[in-house]
Amino acid sequence: MMIIAHRFNIEPTKDQEHKMFQTLGLCRRLYNTALEQREIYYDQTKSSLTYNKQANELPELKKAFPEYKMVNAQVLQDCLKRLDDSFQRFFDGVSGYPHYKDMYHYNSFTYPQADKQDHFKKPGYIYLPKIGYVKLNAHFEFDPSLVSRINVKFHGGKWYVNLTSEIEEAQYFGFLSQIGIDVGLLSFAALSDGTTIENPRYYQKSEQRLAKLQRQLSRKKKGSKNRGKAKSKVAKCHAKIANQRKDFLHKASYHIVQEYDFIAVKNLQITNKVKNHCWQRAFPM
Repeated sequence: MMIIAHRFNIEPTKDQEHKMFQTLGLCRRLYNTALEQREIYYDQTKSSLTYNKQANELPELKKAFPEYKMVNAQVLQDCLKRLDDSFQRFFDGVSGYPHYKDMYHYNSFTYPQADKQDHFKKPGYIYLPKIGYVKLNAHFEFDPSLVSRINVKFHGGKWYVNLTSEIEEAQYFGFLSQIGIDVGLLSFAALSDGTTIENPRYYQKSEQRLAKLQRQLSRKKKGSKNRGKAKSKVAKCHAKIANQRKDFLHKASYHIVQEYDFIAVKNLQITNKVKNHCWQRAFPM
């Protein structure tokens, strides 16, 4: 079984967007409260509070705070699961200790068990429980029956859905054409047949505007509305660069996979190179 994800833009109505922002706010509050609860529980008992114990308290939470009834139960469960996964990564030494989230660092919520029949009954729309049918801009076809997970994200002033699907792995029928790829800095990639793919350098092209926006942000008073607006402009600029890079990578990779049956990529330690801030900007990733 192979896991793939598709990202599409969605266009909620004003009422739907209000509900989605409310959902984000309530999930963020639940995440931070659950993190605090774990810390207090550990200080008192010297043992860890589990996901199951916290999830079993959700019905009581809804009684004490009725506003949580407007959030889908699976979304609340996934919020607690997200926190539990963060602790598991911390205990495994993969990441640092989980942090409390602000509005800029908790910008998505997830339906972990998508019901294919309900979510995609209306063509051109996606059904989000407790929110309604939201317009879906699917720029290519996908199989709704394979979608198992729906993530809703607010990024750069826009809303997106990330649809996770499970598909059977393709069978091997032999290779008709082969190619080797070497990723570089002067050009994005050099193919073994002599073809080169130029690096568009989107970050460098937007660097002057980004620097101007960041200077404006630094001059704003912390906690003010103007600082929030300036921060939003910086985020939108970063989002535009990220979208340009993704568009370039998708088009380049699509062209390559259409042309060749077997693709070999040089084992280059890119993660080590991007730690160098001078090299980091050169990679369109």
